[in-house]
Amino acid sequence: MTRPFFTRDRIRDFDIFDRHANTALMLIKERMSSGNAIDFQDLMSRFSLDSAAEFLFGYNVHSLTVGIPYPHDAVHVPPNYVTPQAQSASEFANAFLQVQEIIARRNLYGWIWPLMEIFEEKTKKPMEIVRAFLDPIIKEALIKDANKPKDKSKEEESHVEEGETLIDHLVRLSSGGCLSIALTED
Repeated sequence: MTRPFFTRDRIRDFDIFDRHANTALMLIKERMSSGNAIDFQDLMSRFSLDSAAEFLFGYNVHSLTVGIPYPHDAVHVPPNYVTPQAQSASEFANAFLQVQEIIARRNLYGWIWPLMEIFEEKTKKPMEIVRAFLDPIIKEALIKDANKPKDKSKEEESHVEEGETLIDHLVRLSSGGCLSIALTED
């Protein structure tokens, strides 16, 4: 299903990765000039999230705009002005990471993981944040799809159009299906 998004025809989209790489490098330079350590894993996680979201869904999460966290022993931490969009992106990135960690932990527990969550599903709270962030993006894609003329054959429907994102493609493939109905009921 995602194969058309990783073809040579989509090489033009490398400007997305280049732009996010430049932002990441700028953050590294700023942090190194201040003499503080960098949480490289956090930086790469934010870079991957921003790049992949924009490449696949056509929406930049802006998790790099929040900046990277300072180490716990930093002597001088400048006051950080955070926009509402950057705050939302940071909350999404943190919730997304929490869900990944919980799912990885479930794998360690094996088949007994449901017993570890018998009183509370641990992914519930972070997934509410993830869904709140993603639902408007998906609804926008559904609205965009609903406004397109529907005169294509099944063969043409599976073809990826120029400038089409993964979410656009998935919505188009599921047109009239339960995905469209389920997401528009809210």
